[in-house]
Amino acid sequence: MPRRIAAGCLDKFRKLSALHTTYLKYIGLWALDSNSSVTLKYLYFVYNKVILTIMFAFAITLLADICSSFDDLSIVTDDGCIFAGITVVLFKVMIGQFYREKIARLLCKTIDNCHRLCKFPTGDEEEILDKYLLISRVTFYGFSTLGFCLVLALLFLVPVENGGLPVRARYPFDTTRYPGHAVGYFVEACSVSVGITAIIGMDSLHTNLCNLFLVQLEILNAHFSKCGAPAVADSRADGDTHYAIPSTIETGGKDNYDPDAILGRDDFAERLRRSVRGHQRLGALMDDFNEMFSAGMFVQMLSSTSMICLTGFQATLVSRDKSKCRGQIVIESRFVPGRS
Repeated sequence: MPRRIAAGCLDKFRKLSALHTTYLKYIGLWALDSNSSVTLKYLYFVYNKVILTIMFAFAITLLADICSSFDDLSIVTDDGCIFAGITVVLFKVMIGQFYREKIARLLCKTIDNCHRLCKFPTGDEEEILDKYLLISRVTFYGFSTLGFCLVLALLFLVPVENGGLPVRARYPFDTTRYPGHAVGYFVEACSVSVGITAIIGMDSLHTNLCNLFLVQLEILNAHFSKCGAPAVADSRADGDTHYAIPSTIETGGKDNYDPDAILGRDDFAERLRRSVRGHQRLGALMDDFNEMFSAGMFVQMLSSTSMICLTGFQATLVSRDKSKCRGQIVIESRFVPGRS
């Protein structure tokens, strides 16, 4: 029974990861199944390049507006926050493009390693898997909801001037009149929608992998803490072996094991070797993860820091402008006749 429960939880992890890649597949930033037709693969290739071109074009228009508006700090900070966000999205999208097959293989290896660890259950696997599966689901669906609301707010609820666009940018054509306005709005709507969907899909995939690493660490910890426990045959129908801790080991104080119970027993050495091998496999998986995603995490940290600084600076400018306005009103009310 424990093996079947663990396998069911891991299948849910696999389906959740498939949902993450489906997000990326629909916006043209992943790959079609291997059994797809050649024509469909060619069309998807063109779709992928069109989406990337639109996103890069949007980033260039933001950078052009920043460069042409250095004398207005409010514009620079506004555009700077959005440019920092789109830079992270593009960087992570390119990582997904270059390492797509490696990411898929890493995910399969990580889940398979969890299966290996669950072949010798100690009774704690189900609780561990359920906990981290819940964390992964809450994170994914929560950020999906927030992302959907953010797209709606940016595209439809942000107040704009007549003929203006939701995001300020500099285009090589007039965006206040048709068809320039329609083209600019399409570029921004596509970039914002695809960018937020991409960041949700990629970050959820990262989170899912990290949660699977934490699952393995906790399972390995449970296995290691019970290396000295005698194997007790489970009376359930599937005949899985369940490891129970004898009372002599449970009351051993700070020691995890009773030396007398461990001495001369081959099963302790075998379980310890199994735990060490599992930890070595996990270390290799984490090295592969760091190799692929460490640069993306570094760029995200820089971008987040820049956005925080720009937002704080903008808040300072706004509060200073409000103070000046209040001071001007007070002066006018004192010295201008008819004002009170």
